[in-house]
Amino acid sequence: MSLYIGIDFGTSTNLVTRWNEEKKRVDHVQGFSGHGGPDVFPNVIYYESPESILIGNAAENKGKNDPYNYVEAIKRHIGEKNYRQYIPNLNRELTSEDIAKDIFTCIRKKIETAYGGEKIDAVVISVPFAYQHTERARIKNAAINAGMNVIGLIEEPVAAALTYGLRTDINNTRERILVFDMGGGTLDVTMFDFKKKSENNFLVWVCGTDGDKKLGGRDVDEIIKQKLYGMVQNKYEEYRLDDYPEDKRETDFATLRTEAVELKKNLSDDPDAEAFVQFRSQINKEWKLEEYIEAEFLDDTLKNVGFLNRIKNVLINIQEDLEDRGEDIDSIDKILLVGGSTNIPAIQTIVKDFFDKEPEFSINPPVDELVGEGAAIYCGIIKDNNVHYSIKSCVSHSIGVKEIGSGRFIPILEKNTLYGKESEIYKVKFKYSDRDEEIKIFQYVNDNYALVGTIEISENDKSNTSDKEIGLQLNTDQSGMIKYVLFDQYDNKLREDYIREAE
Repeated sequence: MSLYIGIDFGTSTNLVTRWNEEKKRVDHVQGFSGHGGPDVFPNVIYYESPESILIGNAAENKGKNDPYNYVEAIKRHIGEKNYRQYIPNLNRELTSEDIAKDIFTCIRKKIETAYGGEKIDAVVISVPFAYQHTERARIKNAAINAGMNVIGLIEEPVAAALTYGLRTDINNTRERILVFDMGGGTLDVTMFDFKKKSENNFLVWVCGTDGDKKLGGRDVDEIIKQKLYGMVQNKYEEYRLDDYPEDKRETDFATLRTEAVELKKNLSDDPDAEAFVQFRSQINKEWKLEEYIEAEFLDDTLKNVGFLNRIKNVLINIQEDLEDRGEDIDSIDKILLVGGSTNIPAIQTIVKDFFDKEPEFSINPPVDELVGEGAAIYCGIIKDNNVHYSIKSCVSHSIGVKEIGSGRFIPILEKNTLYGKESEIYKVKFKYSDRDEEIKIFQYVNDNYALVGTIEISENDKSNTSDKEIGLQLNTDQSGMIKYVLFDQYDNKLREDYIREAE
């Protein structure tokens, strides 16, 4: 039996799946307790001791009473170089990659237990399309260091598209589909052309993407929490948590957040009903909030803080991508909502109004299982020779360098360039001829230039070049990881390697 595993490593939840090579289908890996579904579990971790580490619901239950040894939403911090979390029960600080590694280690052990001690053959992990090279590399490295054979990464909306393709019964059809994927931490909006030739033969061709890697359901939770906190403050002027010890303050904030999550869920499940909020402060039992809140509360709150505008800006970028190709939003045949946060009515409305088209939910599988199943399908595509699904994906943001002197960003790989397509060779001039130097690679994201890697050029390398310059060619592999090749005078290849992580 082959264990070809897909992991949807989400901000709020995880799902672990397996490609069934014999039956050509996806099975869910058992042994992970339910949260939001029978097999979806919280992406949280609790450190009891160096020898005892819990994930999922067991960790969540422990963490409620011991927040200092508990970590949630680590995926949100995976790109932060200086992130550190001190864990008292370990008596040391952990980086985001350390914590992710521990989560993947627990997942690996549970998979092996579920299949009688069998070793995992191959793993594919989902990542947001909006993630850049460094974030992808850290997730991949964390899983590898946890003992997993990671053979690829797949963008979350592409994974959802694969699941859609496998489940769609209609053959000989061609559609342009937009996947609006908002989970706990990120927003990805991706267009792809889908063509299904037969049951086991279809093509997914990504033709445009945009997103926001810090916009999701957890932001909604925080917005509602702050709103509830303000309501308690308005009722009791002396209720100012900053004036109280950290442990009491954190307990109240945790209770407010729990109420916020429940309120969001209740108003999303039945937007015509009222939701009851009941909060009592641990600092002073007299301070409490007991109110019925209507659906308009959630809509107005998200609108007033600019949350919905951030979504609209991403949709405008997608529209501009289409216009650059001489097309418009009418070319989109279907809109597919993916991710738990798309249950929020205000989010559904903004998507519907922008495209003037009714978006669709996935019923089978549910929206929070599409990505996890797609990750397993992609693992099957790579490892199972009898599967004929094809993916053509593209660069989410332009990649390039900054020009010496002016600091102007020079794109070498343009946005929406297909993975695997080599760039033109770009001449990089050196500042010095007698010392080591670096070529910094940037990705253009939302009017900012994010450093994603560096190429070290030694003085010895320079001695093999001419005219104080070197040829640089960029490329991406099928996981969206950036590669480079250096040339002297565009003829003699000097070396080829992955870009090192930015120091």
